[in-house]
Amino acid sequence: MSEKIWYASYGSNLLKARFLSYIQGGRPPGANFVQAGCSDPTPPLRDFGVMILHDLYFAEASRNWEDAGIAFVDTGKNKYANTLGRMYLITTEQFREVVLQENGYRRMDVDLGMDLHKTIQEGSTELREGLYRTLLFLGEEGGHPIFTFTAAGGVEDRPLNPPGSLYLTIIARGLRETFGLSETGIIEYLQDRPGIEGFLAAEELERIVTEPAPLYPNSFT
Repeated sequence: MSEKIWYASYGSNLLKARFLSYIQGGRPPGANFVQAGCSDPTPPLRDFGVMILHDLYFAEASRNWEDAGIAFVDTGKNKYANTLGRMYLITTEQFREVVLQENGYRRMDVDLGMDLHKTIQEGSTELREGLYRTLLFLGEEGGHPIFTFTAAGGVEDRPLNPPGSLYLTIIARGLRETFGLSETGIIEYLQDRPGIEGFLAAEELERIVTEPAPLYPNSFT
């Protein structure tokens, strides 16, 4: 397998500055915590938008994001899914360390049993633990495999929960940055997603997208 892989993001990492905090360390936009960063802080060689054929939903409750819901994709492939993502070309070791940080680790020497060869062969594999414990193989681009990660099981296995204003602000900025979507386009993309539809009033979603929250609302100490 190539020493370089594509990581396909679909949530807050659509915003490049947000993703770079996992690579280079520091305080991510919209957060009041600091990421450890990767042992190799080299930025991605390339990045661009991608369509992910797994359905997007919002669930769980993240203490890092206002105790509100965060983004996941269903583990089952759906050829009609239209989840917008952003791929970053990074090293396999950087990907391993990004997965660790996404699962709350600050030490990079933890072994979660990641096997990317097996993930390619079987389409998905499970890590030993972590909220984002399912690795998905999405195909190849330019001779490099594409991976993402999500929660185990499917949308029916997780407690749906609407995202908070900060998290949605980051996603909206990422969608605009990656795909050039208008405010109307962003609202139309998000409004019928599980965890938003029936949970977040249309007026509130529109307010968040059109009046984005400040990216650094709290002082960090």
